[in-house]
Amino acid sequence: MGSLTWRLRFTPESPFMPWVTQNPIRTAEDVQTFQYLVEHTDFRLSLRGFQEEKAYVGDRGIVAVLGPVSPLQQMVNFDAGLEQVAYLLADSPAEMNEMLDTYNAKQIDMCEDARAGPGRHLLHP
Repeated sequence: MGSLTWRLRFTPESPFMPWVTQNPIRTAEDVQTFQYLVEHTDFRLSLRGFQEEKAYVGDRGIVAVLGPVSPLQQMVNFDAGLEQVAYLLADSPAEMNEMLDTYNAKQIDMCEDARAGPGRHLLHP
């Protein structure tokens, strides 16, 4: 289908925050490869981290289940960068819209699964 590569840089000043130096999505072909990856991504709710945090926090607070950022924000922040997202939306709108719709649907599925977990009361009224 294709390949996506990206480069990250870790610095001593922020050892746990990677800085994207090369985004994985740079062309319309990369958008199609990324869509293929999204379509074929499976996920399972893992409660291990949640239970560890809940035990650590105890009665001192609430452990929240946070959802992902929107697909467009993910593309701007990590996958393509602001400038490239603007170019891709202008030059390849059909490919971008299809990929963003697919990505959004996958995220909705993920949130529905998370909602069934122990943090369910934090994800809906």
